[in-house]
Amino acid sequence: MDILKNRDVKQVVSLENLPKAWIKPRNNLKIDRPEVEIEVPDFIARADEILEAEIAAEQERIRILNKTPVPVLTPAQILKKQRALARKQK
Repeated sequence: MDILKNRDVKQVVSLENLPKAWIKPRNNLKIDRPEVEIEVPDFIARADEILEAEIAAEQERIRILNKTPVPVLTPAQILKKQRALARKQK
């Protein structure tokens, strides 16, 4: 506890306690930024459109998969169908 009391760390409450970096005015900096036109690849420039198209295609694929019935047969049902086909062919 004594170590914490003897520390030189002060909380910034007023202008007197501010570090020198905060007191220095920064308005005198003059940065000259030239206007530059950058050519961006098409897949980056049209990222939103491409994403929307991919989402729409995925939704269509899921809709078709949900609409298409998937036959799921147990081994016993498969054997029963094979026997029925064998009887029909005789």
